[in-house]
Amino acid sequence: MAFSKQDKAFCILQFAKTESWICVQRAFRRKFKKEAPERKSIIRWHAKFVKDGCLCPSKQTRRPSTSEDAVEQVRTAFQRSPRKSVRRASRELQLAPATVWRVLRKRLQMVRYKLKLVQKLKDTDKPLRRDFCIAMQEKLEDNGFDDWLVFAMRRPSI
Repeated sequence: MAFSKQDKAFCILQFAKTESWICVQRAFRRKFKKEAPERKSIIRWHAKFVKDGCLCPSKQTRRPSTSEDAVEQVRTAFQRSPRKSVRRASRELQLAPATVWRVLRKRLQMVRYKLKLVQKLKDTDKPLRRDFCIAMQEKLEDNGFDDWLVFAMRRPSI
């Protein structure tokens, strides 16, 4: 149940007088002729009023942004040795691994790159590739071969 500012103010004043949440609930029911707030709410409102001096909602906090100095440290660390792991960099820079990862991905827009070994095509490979393509075309023209053919897609690595 939502209580108005007037209801909360009444509860705070009564609690300051009596220091009993049961007395506050009884007085609240007598005055407003409705269900009284719970014990936890009365105590929380009083503590907030004593601490802050008002019942205004507190400002919402958000995660602090990473400083430019930390971003620059991460940039230089990975420029010196780009093969360094995020965990090792976080230990060296004394930053959380999630912070290092977030700086790399979001701020510096760096992604991991895995080098793949490929073979160089030789002049003798070109006729072999052509012969393979011709053989596959001939098999596709035959009935039933395409039922046996299966294509699989690999998820691209990031």
